Amino acid sequence: MALREPYAVEMVVRGYLAGHAVVNTKQAKEKFVALLFLEGLKENDQLPTPIITPTTKAKVGHDEDISREDILARVS
Repeated sequence: MALREPYAVEMVVRGYLAGHAVVNTKQAKEKFVALLFLEGLKENDQLPTPIITPTTKAKVGHDEDISREDILARVS
C-alpha cells in the first residue's frame, strides 16, 4: 500500500458572523454565508447555530477556502 502525503485542512468553528466570513460574504464566495444573510443577519451578529468553515493550510502565502466536496475529492 502506497503512503499518501498529508492533505492539511483547518476547520474554523464560527459562532458569529465576523472576520473572514464577512469578507467572503461581501465577495459572494461562500454559499453558507449568503444563506445567513437571507435570514437578516449582519456583521458581528451571533449565528443561530455555529458553522464550520474549512480552509486549506498553505505552507506559503494565505490559506484558501475549500468546500467539503473539494476536500473529499482530493483525498479519495
